[in-house]
Amino acid sequence: MDRERSLEVLRKRSTGELFIQAFWEKPMGGATFQGHPLGLPPDVSDETLGEAILSALRAYSTVFDPSQAVRFTEGEYQRLLREHDVVSVERWPSGETIIVRMQRSSGGLEGTRRRRALQPGASIDDIVAAIRIALGDA
Repeated sequence: MDRERSLEVLRKRSTGELFIQAFWEKPMGGATFQGHPLGLPPDVSDETLGEAILSALRAYSTVFDPSQAVRFTEGEYQRLLREHDVVSVERWPSGETIIVRMQRSSGGLEGTRRRRALQPGASIDDIVAAIRIALGDA
């Protein structure tokens, strides 16, 4: 069963600024950044963060448009990983929402044991709270 929608919340370690990044499914599998992320200040309210997350989840698309895909050099991608804490948010067809703190591994990211599954119908407040916990903000 494939995820229905996904995004990442990135927090820049040096400033605390948050970035909400929607994804596209690539035709040959995997996902890639869908356009540029939405930046939010470190002191963003839960309400504004929740609205940004819902917007990014709605923007997720399985129709890949290469002209809108963000491309990184290997050095740019590695710098992005070094400079940011990352939390993955996945919405599954069952309605379950999975929040996973990501960690650097083998030149990319992998999920940690810091994983939280929210049942179908979870409120955006519950999702924001789980993201803040995964980032260590709560």
